[in-house]
Amino acid sequence: FGQSTEKNSVDIGVLAIRGNLYAQQRWQPTMDWLNQQIPDSDFILHPLDLESMATAVQNQSMDFILTNPGQAVRLGRQFELSWLATLNSGLTGHFNHTIGSAVVVQKDAPYFKIEELAGKPMAAVSERAFGGDLTLRYQVLEMGINPNDFFANVRFLGFPIDANLYQLRDKIVDAAIVPVCLLETMQQEGLLEANAYRVINAQTPNDFPCQVSTRLYPNWSFAKTERASSQLAKQVTRALLAMPSDSQAAIAAGASGWTSPASLLSIDKLYQALDLHPFQEPWWKEAFRWLRFHQEWAWAV
Repeated sequence: FGQSTEKNSVDIGVLAIRGNLYAQQRWQPTMDWLNQQIPDSDFILHPLDLESMATAVQNQSMDFILTNPGQAVRLGRQFELSWLATLNSGLTGHFNHTIGSAVVVQKDAPYFKIEELAGKPMAAVSERAFGGDLTLRYQVLEMGINPNDFFANVRFLGFPIDANLYQLRDKIVDAAIVPVCLLETMQQEGLLEANAYRVINAQTPNDFPCQVSTRLYPNWSFAKTERASSQLAKQVTRALLAMPSDSQAAIAAGASGWTSPASLLSIDKLYQALDLHPFQEPWWKEAFRWLRFHQEWAWAV
């Protein structure tokens, strides 16, 4: 009898920001690359939204995850995740920092500054979406604007994120808060008219191909959950780092391959400033703890 050729199934969850089909088109070539490099395993792609990704990590139903830096921090500070690699954009001077927000308006809109959009009807991805809300929320806070006032009339449309720009196209909202490069990508795909939109508060770095309204943060990252073995994680890391820049997998991902994990400190600071960091407790818990240890002051009040 010959040896069994049965392969070990390896489940990889990927954040499907533009829907399942787009996630398959962008990341299946990476699965094919891993299958080629690690032939005794069968890497299976699972497109997930924000909630199902968090549930998958909590329930350990995935061996690895592939997600953006915002969710990477939120999940990595709550669950046992080991970060293996960061997607390499291949852009001169911006190898790992390509994530941020673009505030898009129609070309003939009467808005030219961020503060002019305060309280106006806007579309965004989610209150927890990094490039689709949080990076701009932090930018607004740094500008001295109350985020609650600024986002008073925002509509959260969820995934796929294309819907935000369609609402702007149809003039249902005055502005759309979307991840960097979505506007340019949809224009290249023929989904939106070219030269019909503007990006507010543009602060685009040199050599960066897309308009950006905020600072840029580290790129997408690949992580091991508790379910996967350390030995398999080593093999996956070697395979990712060895991916050639001209490979189909790198081209489909819109990158030049992978590099060592980037620091997520800047994202930790963003969450702390917005009082959203997983390690931070709600104010009422801190107040209750203070009252418990200072009962005499509480009775006096």
